[in-house]
Amino acid sequence: CCCSCNSWLDVDLKNQMEEKKLFSTEDGFHEALAGVYGKMVDKEMYGKELTFGVIDLFGQSYDYYHLDDKTRMYIAYNYTDEFVQEKIDGFWTKCYAAIASVNNILRFVESDGGVMRLATREQVKGEALALRAFLHFDLYRMYAPDVKLQPDVKSLPYVKSFGVDKTPFSTGKEFIDLVLADLNEAKELLSDDPILSVVPYELGKDVTPEKQTKTEADTYVARMNYWAVEAMLARVYLATGNLTDARAKALEVIAAKQFRLVDYATSLDIEEEKYWDVLFSDEHIFSLKHKSVRKNAEETLNQENVSSINYQVTNVFIESLYPSSNDWRRLRWFNNSKGLIMKYTRKNDTRFAPKVPLIRLAEMYFIVAETYLDEQNPDEAKKYVDLLRDSRIKNNSPLPSFSKEDLLQEMRRDFIAEGQYFFMYKRLNHSIPTLSVNVIEPSDRVFVFPLPEAEATYGNR
Repeated sequence: CCCSCNSWLDVDLKNQMEEKKLFSTEDGFHEALAGVYGKMVDKEMYGKELTFGVIDLFGQSYDYYHLDDKTRMYIAYNYTDEFVQEKIDGFWTKCYAAIASVNNILRFVESDGGVMRLATREQVKGEALALRAFLHFDLYRMYAPDVKLQPDVKSLPYVKSFGVDKTPFSTGKEFIDLVLADLNEAKELLSDDPILSVVPYELGKDVTPEKQTKTEADTYVARMNYWAVEAMLARVYLATGNLTDARAKALEVIAAKQFRLVDYATSLDIEEEKYWDVLFSDEHIFSLKHKSVRKNAEETLNQENVSSINYQVTNVFIESLYPSSNDWRRLRWFNNSKGLIMKYTRKNDTRFAPKVPLIRLAEMYFIVAETYLDEQNPDEAKKYVDLLRDSRIKNNSPLPSFSKEDLLQEMRRDFIAEGQYFFMYKRLNHSIPTLSVNVIEPSDRVFVFPLPEAEATYGNR
């Protein structure tokens, strides 16, 4: 027993020494942040499951008939199934593990941050706080009831310190207030963020087409930045029903003109596939890039062997969702003959690094439109959606009228395989359409993941 205890102490002491060394330089703090992004782009998180993987099964994106019995448990919301339970327990564990890493960075910012220049220290702290808010908000979207409907139900712990102490559960309102507090502090700290002095989508355009890449732009958007914080504030305010602040924040991001809606003429209506901007990278406000994303997509949205289990859609679905044959989303995002989703697997790696978008400019247009609809102003809402459609549909005709269902349909067109369907239906307390004639009625049984058994029993995190 004593030998085991001494060995444990030796390992613990070694870890502490390695941490001290890591956080002894500015580069060490940046390396620690990079480690958090590395956790987030893991296959079990945003590198697959929380974008085009399991979370989109819950959103009923994919064709039932190309799934095996085990995978069909997801679209049946059978959260007691051992296979499903293990997967959603993993989301909890991995999100809180990433939050622990963020809190450790913040701990060292306070104790050893003097090794950094003030501007760097504020940048690191602001980025870390923004990540903590982003991760907690997605935990809320998965494991808590809608704060608009049940603000006083204790649902989740908002963990702000690094260590083994248990954090008490907060009510939905308390939890969201903590998310907003972290985002607002992050915004102040990121007031000199380098992204404010560039226009990311214009970077790299002063070279020949053969040499153009998005690598330089990625250094600004493949991380939580000032505008990602503003966009997150818009997302969170919308979730709470605060229409005024949600629209104000979304309009700020749009008005900044540091991101643009995709220009189909220069980004998609091109003969050579290697130049297609399939993920609409000019719209990316926050994305994660990693070479594994393409591999994960090829395994999940299988292109090679369509007789195996694939997350794919039907041709009928594609035609009904994208009625215009001039819609570049339809033309570039699918292999129409097989119903395969090609968003992440086009052969354009040399110019566009494999990545997953987590916040795009399109969402800001949808937020503005939704808030106007909720205020009974469909004409103003339609203006923003018409602008968005103009960027995606050649010779687009303005919509004759506009309703909440029209907005929902347009969001479905844009967010397929990005992990937003399930959260969209939950926020709107809307029934979930399936690829059959059935719909899934909204309820906490569907929209609220159960806590891991160990958490519910012992409060382990």
